[in-house]
Amino acid sequence: MSRSATSAPSIRATPSACRRRPSARSPPRGRPSTSRSGWLSRPGPGSPTPSAFAAGTTRPRSPARSACHSPRIGRSSSAGWGRSRGRRRPGSPDVSADERVGSEARARVVADLAVLGGRLALERFHHAHISIKRDGTLVTDADLAIQEALGREIARAFPTDGLVGEEGLIGEPRGEARYAWILDPIDGTNNFARGMPGFAVSVGVLRDGMPFAGAVYDPIARWLFTGCAGRGAWLNDRPLRVRSEPLVGDSLFAIRTPCEGGVPEYMERWLRHYRVRRFGSTALHLCYVALGGLDFVHDDRASLWDIAGAAPVLLEAGGVLTTDEGAAVFPVSAAQARGGAPIALLAGQPASHADAVRDVRAARWGALTVSTP
Repeated sequence: MSRSATSAPSIRATPSACRRRPSARSPPRGRPSTSRSGWLSRPGPGSPTPSAFAAGTTRPRSPARSACHSPRIGRSSSAGWGRSRGRRRPGSPDVSADERVGSEARARVVADLAVLGGRLALERFHHAHISIKRDGTLVTDADLAIQEALGREIARAFPTDGLVGEEGLIGEPRGEARYAWILDPIDGTNNFARGMPGFAVSVGVLRDGMPFAGAVYDPIARWLFTGCAGRGAWLNDRPLRVRSEPLVGDSLFAIRTPCEGGVPEYMERWLRHYRVRRFGSTALHLCYVALGGLDFVHDDRASLWDIAGAAPVLLEAGGVLTTDEGAAVFPVSAAQARGGAPIALLAGQPASHADAVRDVRAARWGALTVSTP
């Protein structure tokens, strides 16, 4: 799809849960310089509508709260990602001023990168070249082009950060980097390869192995989900909050199919009592929980790149993300991120998450109680 074929309105800034209105007198501190392609400022196909947040009428919570772990998931050890150089002195702030500037620069860029990826995806939509990977899954030339483009911009702006993408490592592994970028160039490749909606570009930043900032962009719907630890979650200009109702007959949930080894008992129960929805993108499933659409999501074979961009959105919207037996998913180590081992996850609003975890435990172990994380 060429740019001339789309009449998307021009924008100057991508909306983001972590964006602050830049000063008219000087450019934002910590922003990477615009590349030769000019992607940071050039609108194009698939750009989201300007938000009230980008226009300055809605502001994030205090920057002091971005120190940068969500209250719901707590603090963590470095998990192999390393710490910033230098020791903190007794009585010093938890995050230095320089470190805060660097954190906010990364948080701002995630949305720009997701939108850039969406533009590239639309350019190849309906005529992508498809191949099959060793694991039997599909990959398109759009996946590879998007990951290369985003990885190049990240490496230029933040050369000391770690970089991991679904289509392989980007550059040299950096196990001691405090920040790690986790990319899924197209989450929902099966839909994309068949010319169907239901795919998204996912960009996530981990800090010490914990979700810090993320963006998930659906270029067909022009929906940009953003989240930043301590700043909230947004869909374009709309703040997000999960549902609060317990599971009832009209509750909606999403699962991964096919079910290897047959449909487990707990899933049979869900299929009897609730309504299933399947959109083909784990990242979008998690964002739909944050939106208040889905009540919970179960995925027994998720990868880190499937969830890294959506995790800050879900958590900041009040959701819960654990394994399907209620154990913590984060922090992840650098080795775990590079390995790409599957994660059996369960995510949802707190009440439905607790009920769903209880069902899984009861089916596997006969457990009758569950404590909410």
